[in-house]
Amino acid sequence: MKQLLEIHEHWKPWIDLIQDAAFFLGVIPFFIAIFKFIKFLKARDFLARTEEIESNLRFRERIEPMLKGYVLEKHKNGIKDIGVRFIHWKNYPSQISNDAYKHLLRIEYLDQHILDASWINNTGIYFRDDLWFLNTSVYVDREGVFFFAPSDKLYKGFTEHKNKCLVIHLPFTNIVNFDFEEKIEYEPIFYTKVSYDNFKNLYSRIYVLRERIDDAYFRLELDRRKWMKKYFWLRYTMMHAKLWFWQLKEKATNLNKQSKY
Repeated sequence: MKQLLEIHEHWKPWIDLIQDAAFFLGVIPFFIAIFKFIKFLKARDFLARTEEIESNLRFRERIEPMLKGYVLEKHKNGIKDIGVRFIHWKNYPSQISNDAYKHLLRIEYLDQHILDASWINNTGIYFRDDLWFLNTSVYVDREGVFFFAPSDKLYKGFTEHKNKCLVIHLPFTNIVNFDFEEKIEYEPIFYTKVSYDNFKNLYSRIYVLRERIDDAYFRLELDRRKWMKKYFWLRYTMMHAKLWFWQLKEKATNLNKQSKY
């Protein structure tokens, strides 16, 4: 036993060296694998984004000529409330008439002339919700927290925006297909991925508050993440706590990016 210990002590430096070398040689492939995995993720994100761009361009190429022709035809007849009917894909084909709620396109005018393609961009189609027609205002605080409520109310810390339209953006990715031949009450049909009343999943995150037709120019961006479905003091306090956390997280991310450079 004593002889074995002496042998071990004699060869210990070499044993430690071999162990360290084995560990070091094992670490190098590990970091190489991590580096390759990060490159793979970046490449995958790039491919996903380019495929999304191509898909949006193809969809716009398909729908824009038909949508433009429909809008110009209606405009020529003096109609300004030009609408499209939404049908949830699950209701096709048996429940079409029960689901076809009319949505108004956001069409901009300049001196009574229609602005070409004001209702479409490279990722989707703009619609408007006439809040003024329902006597509904948007109440917004200085941090952008907002909610909808009947007009002419007072909420401490909130500014009321009355007689406005809400502009919402429907991404092409949420349009399963469309039909300009089979019309319901004179409007074409959009078959949508989710139901027409599912604002959160149907439309893009940014809403825009705009003026009514012929009113003075107005524009205010609203972030859906700051939307309270109904005003309660506790809910409002929790919303501000959430905003504080987002801002803190954003600052930490920016500092981390700056430290890398």
